[in-house]
Amino acid sequence: MSNPTVNYFAHSFIDRCADKRKDSTWINDKLKEDGSVFVLFHIDKPFVYVNDSEKMFSLCKFNYSQIKPFLDAKCNYVFLGLEYLKSSNGLEIISPYSCSQSYDRSSSKAWFVIETSGFDADLEKVSSIFPDQGKFFEGNFLRLMAIQDLHESSIIAQARSILCWIDRNKFCASCGTKSRLDDAGSKLTCTNSDCKSNNKALNKHVPSNIHYPRVDPVAIMLIINKAQTHVLLGRKRQFPKNMFSCLAGYIEAGESIEEAVRRESFEESGVYTDRVIYHSSQPWPFPSTLMIGCFAYATSEELNIDQDEIQEARWFSLEELEMILENRHPESVTIPSERTIAHQLIKHFSKHRPKL
Repeated sequence: MSNPTVNYFAHSFIDRCADKRKDSTWINDKLKEDGSVFVLFHIDKPFVYVNDSEKMFSLCKFNYSQIKPFLDAKCNYVFLGLEYLKSSNGLEIISPYSCSQSYDRSSSKAWFVIETSGFDADLEKVSSIFPDQGKFFEGNFLRLMAIQDLHESSIIAQARSILCWIDRNKFCASCGTKSRLDDAGSKLTCTNSDCKSNNKALNKHVPSNIHYPRVDPVAIMLIINKAQTHVLLGRKRQFPKNMFSCLAGYIEAGESIEEAVRRESFEESGVYTDRVIYHSSQPWPFPSTLMIGCFAYATSEELNIDQDEIQEARWFSLEELEMILENRHPESVTIPSERTIAHQLIKHFSKHRPKL
C-alpha cells in the first residue's frame, strides 16, 4: 500500500549528524558561527511568538550573541543538527536522507536548543530578557499543535523530547550519582568511576552507565470490520463532547507492534483482530511518545468495553465517516484534528479503502 502521509511533528529538515556529536571542537565552532540558529526552552516550554489574530505560534530563533549569556551560565544545550541549502533541481524533498541530490551539503547552518532554567529558574525573568520577541509557551501542551510551520513542529518534537528526558534523568539509575551531559546533549553518563554499571571487569553483562534519550512506543489502530464497511472508534472520559478516536495503547516489553495492536484492541473493546497493516508514525512529544499507526482487521464485532480505558465505543459506517470528516454528522460527532495520526488513519481509510 503506497502511503505518502507525513504526519505533524514529522517534517524534519535537518541532518542530525550523529557522527559530529562527539567532536567537541566542531560543536564549539558551530556554536559561535554567525549562521547558527538557537531556540530556547525553559525545561519543556518553548519560546514562541504568538499570532493572536490566528491563535497560531511561531518558534522564536536567536543567534549566538543573543544566547551567549545562557552558555556563560552553563545552561544545558543540545545540538539538533544541520540544515542544508536546498538544491534547485525541482525535486520533491522529504528529508535530507531521501536523495543525494536534494540538498547542497556544502552550505549549512547548525541548529541548537538551549534550556534556560540553569540561567534563572524564574520563567518570567528569563522571558523578560526578550520582551519584544515572544514568551515561553504556557498552557495545555496540545496547543503546541498550533505551531504554524510544519518544519518548526519537528524542531519542537525533537527538542522537547530530549530536554524532558534530560530533566527526568539527572542521576544515575544504578548508583544515584549525578549524570553528565555528553556528546552535545545526546547522552547522559554516570560520573562515578566505581558505579557497578561502569565496572565491566566485574560483569560484562551489567547495564551500561550511559543513558540515551527515551522513546515510548504506542500502537494506535483503526479497527475495520470483516466487510470493510465499518470502523470502530472509541472515546475517553476526558475527550471533548461527541469526540471519538482510534483505540491506542503502549507497546509492552517483548511485544511486537502487531501483537500490541491485537492485545490493545481486545483489552479496550473486546474485539478480536487478525491482520495488521502499518500506515505511518508520528512523534508525540508529550513528552517522548512515538505513535505507530496501523489498520487492524476484526474477526469479531461484539463489544465488551473496558470502562477504565474508554467510556464508549461504536462502529461507524463509511457514510458516517464521510459526514464526520465534512463536519456534518447528525449527532455532531467529531474526531481529533487533522494534525493527529488518528485523523489521518480515519481519513485514509475513508478515501482509499479499496487500496488497503
